Amino acid sequence: MLSFEDIKELLEASGADAYELMLQETRGSEFYFIGHRLDMNRAKDIADYTATVYKMSGEGKRGKASGTIAPTLSKEEAAEKIARLLDAAGLIKNNFYELHAPSEEADGNAENESVPAAGESALTAEEEAAAFIKVMRGAAEDEARRVNSYEVFVNDISRRFVNSLGVSFSDSGRKCMLEAVVNAKKDGHEVEICREFASGGCDSDGLLAEINGMLDTGCDRLKAVPTPADANGLPVVFVTEAAAEIYKYFIYKTDARFKYMGYSDAEIGKKLVELDGGDALTVETLPFLPHSSENASFDAEGGRVRQLTLVEDNEVRAFAGARQFAEYLGIGESFEPGNFKVTGGSAEAEELLKGPCLVAAEFSDFQVDPIAGDIAGEIRLAYLKGADGSVVCVTGGSITGNMAQAAKTLKASKELRQYDSLLVPKATRLFGLSVAGADAE
Repeated sequence: MLSFEDIKELLEASGADAYELMLQETRGSEFYFIGHRLDMNRAKDIADYTATVYKMSGEGKRGKASGTIAPTLSKEEAAEKIARLLDAAGLIKNNFYELHAPSEEADGNAENESVPAAGESALTAEEEAAAFIKVMRGAAEDEARRVNSYEVFVNDISRRFVNSLGVSFSDSGRKCMLEAVVNAKKDGHEVEICREFASGGCDSDGLLAEINGMLDTGCDRLKAVPTPADANGLPVVFVTEAAAEIYKYFIYKTDARFKYMGYSDAEIGKKLVELDGGDALTVETLPFLPHSSENASFDAEGGRVRQLTLVEDNEVRAFAGARQFAEYLGIGESFEPGNFKVTGGSAEAEELLKGPCLVAAEFSDFQVDPIAGDIAGEIRLAYLKGADGSVVCVTGGSITGNMAQAAKTLKASKELRQYDSLLVPKATRLFGLSVAGADAE
């Protein structure tokens, strides 16, 4: 079996101008339930080496190629694969950029140093899985609604990294996934609601509320009427994971790759959005967020992850991202963030949820194009709220619009809600979107 040191030696002897080597070991457990009956479970123990080589390919140009190296290969076979990677790198003509190097800020680059991931779970993997299962068994089921099936994945991941400039780190973390399916039925009709919950651990109270919310959504979907055409023009309030897609639009604006490639018009010291009564948002990166699956001390290129304010009160302060594009932009200590926090809401969530408005609860599909800003969502369940306090469950139709315009008047709540690695306003009210009613189709 190839060791980390074996592959490192092969890379050093390969003739590469520079290299990076990552070992990722995943030890996990998977549980598959039908209803609450365990149908199957299995364990996994996987080790993956990823080697990246760099080779000068012209004046001021250097190519890059990456590939996996199985630990079961012989040294000769691994050397041959590295040689093929070098050949591929020689065909690529990227502008030269330097890799991460040891620095005082990124202390802890000594060989074999172990850097624990922030917020590492106090539970064992078995205890974490049991916590997820306990949540599912505590769901508020009755004759009209029930848990159909669910799958629990708990993975402990350890990483070891080194590059040719001497950056070296080791860390560990946990990535979990719950895939749940619930059913609701009424008068011979039945609907199915499916959701995935990624996390770094089981937030029992929050997750139970999500599962019970799924059951409520199923029941409300059964009594929903077609979305009326006169819903068009109403403000739309987002209160579920679709909101995360809305705020990713702002996050991408400060991504170094998007900026370098011309996809983002953001400029340091300038307004991110020309507001017209909307909230001035603040966007920051976080090395640690409770229950996030993206907590890490270093990114995959050896950049130390830290707190960084990208946007402050709608003014662009910084860019972050992959080393290549950060270097092209002249950014010194760059890194790829895992966790983000968005704040700046000026209203209570309860105020934003008052009618008249359309509260979007469940989509068949919802997307926000990170470049053009186009919004598109197929309504599976929404709540049509009147000025008199009336609430009607509606389904069908679609919501479209553009974030470049909607961001100018966006209203966000002061209260926040977490979606794995994103902490964003609990309620988001957008104006000027188009709602196509199902009764007009």
